[in-house]
Amino acid sequence: MQSRTMRGFLVLAVAAMLAVGLAGGFVASKENRVTTSENLNSVLWMQTSVEYQMSVTQAYRLAEVMVDRALTDPGWTAIPEQTNARDLRKTAVIFDLDETVLDNLAFQGQLLLDNVPFSPSLWKNWQTTGSPTLLPGAGRFIRRLQELHVDIFYITNRDDAHADETIKLLRGLGLPVDADGANLLSKNKPPTKGSDKRSRREIVAKTHRVLLLLGDDLNDFISGVHGTEATLEGRDRIADAHEGFWGTKWIIIPNPIYGSWERVLYGFDSKLSHQKKLEAKLRHVRGW
Repeated sequence: MQSRTMRGFLVLAVAAMLAVGLAGGFVASKENRVTTSENLNSVLWMQTSVEYQMSVTQAYRLAEVMVDRALTDPGWTAIPEQTNARDLRKTAVIFDLDETVLDNLAFQGQLLLDNVPFSPSLWKNWQTTGSPTLLPGAGRFIRRLQELHVDIFYITNRDDAHADETIKLLRGLGLPVDADGANLLSKNKPPTKGSDKRSRREIVAKTHRVLLLLGDDLNDFISGVHGTEATLEGRDRIADAHEGFWGTKWIIIPNPIYGSWERVLYGFDSKLSHQKKLEAKLRHVRGW
């Protein structure tokens, strides 16, 4: 009887550990486990390679050069629709956060180690309790902007429901956040809605001449490239139409792990199974 009781206790203990995760890892049901690691090389490249570190460093050094140039040209703006740039005295630089300023590779690495797919619930947990670090050059560039009296805005698709946690994180990393959090424009922050960032860029452009945009996704720079209406061909056309902005007013940080570039390959259909997403992505692979 005692042995049976002990076995029952052990079963409950194991179930409890699985419910909360083992050794800080992520746990998924058997049917949701990932049997492939298509992000393995991407995560390792970003975590271990000098090439990635120098790519990010290079991007931020270019941003330093371009912001100095922008400040000497009163008509300079990184927002194509901003027609009143010369009338605005205040200047700003707009940053995305994740994989632009913040390094979340510990989260991505844990997904691989535990063989589980990305999920909104896991990402929510990381947003509220995770410990990202700064990308190379990000802190230095932001400090330089402060010296130049250029205002800093963060336009992120971290949800506004967790804005307090994001503000605490940014301040803990030594990044400037307004007392009222006004320079953090999270997803669904009133009066804006959704993941498209255009309406939030427009809020900044009403009061500031925007000198630069920095991000890791096309959606960080221009609208119409994100969501079920987006196509590969349409994204190409939109990017090509703004060719003169790249490397001057728009600075992109490399991110081969995730983004709208990957989701467009399966039509932004988040309901597809992992296997169906893989099959859709493989159809875009070009061979010899």
